[in-house]
Amino acid sequence: MFTPNGDGKNDIFKITTTGMKELNCDIFNRWGTKVSNISGVNGFWDGGNSNDGTYFFILTATGFDGAEYKQQGYINLFK
Repeated sequence: MFTPNGDGKNDIFKITTTGMKELNCDIFNRWGTKVSNISGVNGFWDGGNSNDGTYFFILTATGFDGAEYKQQGYINLFK
């Protein structure tokens, strides 16, 4: 869950990693429309013009060891 309301707490969705050299995360709304992309290990999503709701993400990453990682899940956004 994150709350991009400008109070300085939970204002962005950021993926914290260790040992990753590449990261890509696509974020979709409940209708399956891609609304954002996080590219790179320092990337983040600030919610942009998105409404409150539940969003789905698909993450792919590559470690410095060459291993491939894939994960998917949900993000709750409350403004």
